[in-house]
Amino acid sequence: MNEKTYELLVLAPVPVGHTVELNWYRKQVTGILTGKKWEEFPHTPIIKDLDSGVVYGTFDFFWDHGAAAAIDMEKPTALSVQVLPQLERQYAVKGKVTACRVATYDMGIGRSRLFKVQTSLTIESETAAD
Repeated sequence: MNEKTYELLVLAPVPVGHTVELNWYRKQVTGILTGKKWEEFPHTPIIKDLDSGVVYGTFDFFWDHGAAAAIDMEKPTALSVQVLPQLERQYAVKGKVTACRVATYDMGIGRSRLFKVQTSLTIESETAAD
């Protein structure tokens, strides 16, 4: 077995001892000058706690910018239960959480306050979860 720490820009307070699956995704984007290319998200995998069923991820994986109105910061936004279909899974890791740390940094910008959130997950890998 192999133990590795992942530094992630996702809020994921997974209890130590739980088994998780981390899935990294990418999507194809088209630039005016660059044409089609793949956009990757190395620090924001979707994290599924296989013991509790809770799924952690960033907003962009569950909310279609093109199909929805602008975000109202005063109200909740309806999100998809599934990862958006335009995303393609690149790779996955499955294993047991041996350490978890969640940290926030108050950037102190504006009246609505901005926070950076980071989770450090140490995982004892079983196998790649393809």
